[in-house]
Amino acid sequence: MHQKLMLPLALVLTMVVPAPALAAPINLALNPSQVGLSSPLESDPGWGGGWNAWDIVDGLRGYNDTWAHGLALAWDGQAHQATIALAAPAWFNKVILVHDSYHPITPPLLDYWDGAMWNPISYTRQIGTIPIGTTWGGPSDIYDFSPVLGSKVRWTVPAGAQFCAGCPNHAWLYEFEVWEASNTPEPGSTLLLLAIGLVGLRAWRKRQ
Repeated sequence: MHQKLMLPLALVLTMVVPAPALAAPINLALNPSQVGLSSPLESDPGWGGGWNAWDIVDGLRGYNDTWAHGLALAWDGQAHQATIALAAPAWFNKVILVHDSYHPITPPLLDYWDGAMWNPISYTRQIGTIPIGTTWGGPSDIYDFSPVLGSKVRWTVPAGAQFCAGCPNHAWLYEFEVWEASNTPEPGSTLLLLAIGLVGLRAWRKRQ
């Protein structure tokens, strides 16, 4: 009787172990220390009050002290880019930008570096869906896409880009966030489920 129950018991154990925990996504670009990686220093240079590229990875989507933050990187109708070099290759599936009022209507280009070459990212875009709640900053600009594995992310305003109605012809970024893909199980969880099932199956076979 007990021998006949061993295999069903193994299956039951496999099913009742809690599902693998999902790691909470993190902003891979975040680096308020302004040293090392992740780094925005491969971006085109800014100008005026938007000269400090490090502002776009400080974790602040807006400011109350002054408008003079972030990276003003496109102003002459030519193509300009902002690049985040990550601390290590990682899977990610979302980029969130925050603009200082001026955002391109022409679809920007989004690419990732796979260690050998730049690859285009096909995305869906939402503008202005995140409340910023500060004196200066906004709108938000969200790019969602299928997970990619890369060590750098590049956002490019193409030459001749059109901007929001009444906005100057330049892009000014306050924040550049790169969000880790959150659908990867914690290490070991899947192996635990498999191990329980195999142990039960082996015991059942030995008793036959």
